[in-house]
Amino acid sequence: MFLDLDNYWPPQEPIRPGPERRPTLSKRSEKLLLGVVGANLLLVLAAPIAGVTFVDVVLALLK
Repeated sequence: MFLDLDNYWPPQEPIRPGPERRPTLSKRSEKLLLGVVGANLLLVLAAPIAGVTFVDVVLALLK
C-alpha cells in the first residue's frame, strides 16, 4: 500500500548562489603570462621566416 504524506518533511530552503569571485593573478603570474604571450607573438612572426630559410637551405643542398 502507498501512503501519500504531502509535506511530510519541512521544505528545504532554496540554495542561494554566493557572489561570483573573479580569479586574480599575482604579479609573478602576470609577468609569466605576458612573457608567454610575447614569446608566442614573436614565434608567429619568426617561425614562417625560419621555415622558408630551412627550405631554401635544403633546396640549395640538393642542387
